[in-house]
Amino acid sequence: MDDKIRELISNMIENDEGGWQYTNHPSDPDKGTYAGIRFKTFKKWIVANGVDRAEMYTPQNFKDDAQGRNRTDAIDEEVIEIYYHKYWLPAHCDDVGSTLQRPVFSCAVNIGPLEAIRTLQRAYNMAVLGPSLFEDGIWGPKTEANMHLSMYVMKPPFMREWFRYYIHIIENDHDKGNHKRIDFLEGWFNRVEKNRLYG
Repeated sequence: MDDKIRELISNMIENDEGGWQYTNHPSDPDKGTYAGIRFKTFKKWIVANGVDRAEMYTPQNFKDDAQGRNRTDAIDEEVIEIYYHKYWLPAHCDDVGSTLQRPVFSCAVNIGPLEAIRTLQRAYNMAVLGPSLFEDGIWGPKTEANMHLSMYVMKPPFMREWFRYYIHIIENDHDKGNHKRIDFLEGWFNRVEKNRLYG
């Protein structure tokens, strides 16, 4: 990971994830987040990477490391590595061009790399006025070969498809009588708008 990518990841954290802060939203089923990374994600990462006593790591340890008496810069480095390996690389952010790197990365963080790639495929099909790519979320040879359009041509339809993704979530939740995620809708829309304006 080079310094430019590290800076872009930090920028996304500061602007799209609420900054380097610990939060525990009552509507969030996870046991707290730090800089947008959930406790379960963080613990799984440190266990996989052989951090000492990682198996015994608790939500309270996570909170203390993020904001309490145990606060160190080490947790920030782990967070950046998680974003790079869990979202940047799987979403193929190195392959989409500088104009789309930040939006595709932020999208992948929020809805997952597979859905971010699917959104990119939908945007491409919209840009060329036809179903040229399978919208399967898989970065295969055809998707890679067709990412030759100007990223300035691709960005507007990508932003529209990303916005529509959230609309579909709320509509589906409404049909099921579930209204818990409506609390996040304004934040989701703000996220899309920030990335539309970025760069």
